[in-house]
Amino acid sequence: MKLNKIAIAIASLVVSSAAWSHGFVMDPPSRALLCDKITMHNPGYAGEKNKNCGNIQYEPQSLEAPKGYPASGPKDGQIGSANNTRGPELDAAGKDRWVKTEISAGKNQFHWYFTAPHPTTKYEYFITKNNWNPEQPLTRASFENKPFCTIQADGSRPGAGASVTHICDVPEREGYQEILAVWTVDDTSNAFYNVIDVEFAGHNTPDESTPDVPTPDETLPAPPPVEPPLNDDEEVVNAAPAIHIVQDHLAVNKSSINAGYEMDASGTQGATLYKWERVEGTAEFQLQSKQGSPTHTSPQIGKELKTMRAWVKAGATGKAKYRLTASNAHGSTTKYITIEVKDNDVAQDSSVPAFAANTAYSIGDKVSYKGHIYICLNVHTGANHWSPDVAVSLWKMVK
Repeated sequence: MKLNKIAIAIASLVVSSAAWSHGFVMDPPSRALLCDKITMHNPGYAGEKNKNCGNIQYEPQSLEAPKGYPASGPKDGQIGSANNTRGPELDAAGKDRWVKTEISAGKNQFHWYFTAPHPTTKYEYFITKNNWNPEQPLTRASFENKPFCTIQADGSRPGAGASVTHICDVPEREGYQEILAVWTVDDTSNAFYNVIDVEFAGHNTPDESTPDVPTPDETLPAPPPVEPPLNDDEEVVNAAPAIHIVQDHLAVNKSSINAGYEMDASGTQGATLYKWERVEGTAEFQLQSKQGSPTHTSPQIGKELKTMRAWVKAGATGKAKYRLTASNAHGSTTKYITIEVKDNDVAQDSSVPAFAANTAYSIGDKVSYKGHIYICLNVHTGANHWSPDVAVSLWKMVK
């Protein structure tokens, strides 16, 4: 039976579009990326690669399943493969099955790479419980039920390529652990799920009796989240909100362009109203709800303002202090965030360091490359294929 040539052409276009409209965590590398494409995106990588990954090794950007984890999302036992997107291979269990990336608790960067980005609702990072069992398939019971890091995007669209970096406070753990990075798309019913195999110092002791938790029926509406039961020594929650700030002191270099730095309080619990205000600093430091939105010197108040950007005018230096007040019917709580912008101007071109791969760069850092001076636009780790003359989302030539 011969197929219509037009139908074949249309089908090819559809497949091509689907394959490219995705993304993955590049650093630390996701399980799928370590199968084959790691050296394409990090030419300096000389470590081991994952083996016997199946077809997903050719499309690490395609791990897509229904959004709404943990209430919905991929089925238990199929979290690694995102519901067998390209086969079940990524769901294989075993403490020695997958290549691991060394990591430590505290501030860590997570770099995303997008082949063709979608408008985004949020990014979330979940981590396994310290006593999870690596010899069993990944289930919801393997992970903590709340993310250790949430980055709200409010429908913004990331740039293509290596355009997004998050700084998250990774909890204390021991030995082999899993991080589940979830990119929730704003304009579809799906999200992208990346499992990252990491190794902390020490050794975890698996709980071999950990029960499986069945995945909710995907044909039913997602149930409301269930709060964990109170411990015997806890009282009924009937108090002011508990504010959780990802980073309370931001130190950055002066930027030649207007820049915004996220103040993330998405882990705050019990708040019904948020108030953000600048309490110290000049008018060069302002408030901005999200990238591209208007800036303000007056307080910003809202029910959903769990994150706010500290907007800094181009060329500004100095310090500013911001105050977050979270309140509910039982009272209010206040915390402060300080941003410090350092003057990193160079007197001579010879004093500007040369661009180097495997070097961490912050917004405002300057490097020399092929006779020009470039300024860093996004936090990232340098790589040869992200040289300043080609990575326009990461660098801007200033001289």
